[in-house]
Amino acid sequence: MTAQNQEVSLPRGTSEPMEAPLMGEHRIEVIDVRPLEIHGSRYLDLTYALDGDRSGVRHTARIGPEVVQGDLRPGSACQAAFAMRLLIGVRALSDGDAPPDLSRSEAPRP
Repeated sequence: MTAQNQEVSLPRGTSEPMEAPLMGEHRIEVIDVRPLEIHGSRYLDLTYALDGDRSGVRHTARIGPEVVQGDLRPGSACQAAFAMRLLIGVRALSDGDAPPDLSRSEAPRP
């Protein structure tokens, strides 16, 4: 038996969902963050949306507190680092502390 791609119906007025970035830093919005402890080790279950994704798709990641800089709260903007579509670091952005989203920048002109 072979796997088949299935078409996903999206609500009207939405766009195609964005996949987690392959590499680099990208802006995200925190939807939910929950502390979790497994066998004495602490983690955070993070639910987030990619900046610019209007499809309503939410992504999740289980991360250790050592990869988090700042205070993550629902609704906060963050800069997230990705490697091979895995979230490997998150930095909370304060007002006026929003670095450019390098995934959307134009190539430098000579």
